[in-house]
Amino acid sequence: MLKVARVSGLSMSPGLMPGDFVWALRWPVRGYRPGQCVLVRHAELGLIVKRIQACEADGVWLQGDSSMSDSPQAMGLQSYDRLLGRVFWTVRRGKSA
Repeated sequence: MLKVARVSGLSMSPGLMPGDFVWALRWPVRGYRPGQCVLVRHAELGLIVKRIQACEADGVWLQGDSSMSDSPQAMGLQSYDRLLGRVFWTVRRGKSA
């Protein structure tokens, strides 16, 4: 399923900035890999865009690209059912990439 979200914070800067949009597609669990950018419905933080730091049998550890992002430990292990999809397209404030 296709999901679109608007970036609202600086945790993924400089690659993604507030006002940018991301498109994500649901991915098979075995298809997620460290380094991929994903859209996640976090239980406490809401809808977030993060990068996969590590994959485990029960879920993934996430990290932001910026030092301002919460640590993977603070975000906690995220189960695969929380992943809404892998980001495959971004629109950066009037530019597509």
